[in-house]
Amino acid sequence: MRIKIGDKLPNSELFYLDQNNDVKKIDILDLCKGKTIILGMPGAFTKTCSALHLPGYIKNYNLANQKGITKIVCIAVNDPNVMKAWGENQNAGSKIFMAGDLVYNGVHHYVGQRDDAGSLCVSNWIEFLLSLEASSFDHVYAGHGPNAGFELIGSSIDYLKCVRDIVTDPQKTREDYRNFVNTRFPEHQVPEMVDISDFFVYGPPDSNS
Repeated sequence: MRIKIGDKLPNSELFYLDQNNDVKKIDILDLCKGKTIILGMPGAFTKTCSALHLPGYIKNYNLANQKGITKIVCIAVNDPNVMKAWGENQNAGSKIFMAGDLVYNGVHHYVGQRDDAGSLCVSNWIEFLLSLEASSFDHVYAGHGPNAGFELIGSSIDYLKCVRDIVTDPQKTREDYRNFVNTRFPEHQVPEMVDISDFFVYGPPDSNS
């Protein structure tokens, strides 16, 4: 469905680190008041996003500001610690607001994010969600899928734990991963997320079968 002028942005809840490195949450509608550019990135520290996408917006921040843009928000499927580190690595400073899009509802999760050492970050994602689960929220605004109650955090943890056992096992192949998620989560939407995860976990289709 195409976005057109006048459409309202669906609400979602994002997480970020403040100046004291405390985790904060903010509704995307509150964050994006005014004329705002929203960047939806596959993940922090991904090659093309780090080399081209994010640097381009940092470089042209002043030009965007002259045209009335009041804020640039970068959203990716990472915890706030990783997003802050990526912003610092890119010298984003205060030009770009780096936010984590952590919770999914009925949508396949992107699990192909890697750290600087090349290790998959899915365990870090689980650990951060576990820390949120120890807190108390009345409602959870999913970054992907419909909003729901606090149980949504637990369902994301369950999904990620199941998939982690597959993608971190060197004996498992991309077919094992794809067969598992399609069988275990048949009602989940956005199958393209499986394709993206497949590529970043296992490489191009002809590199590992």
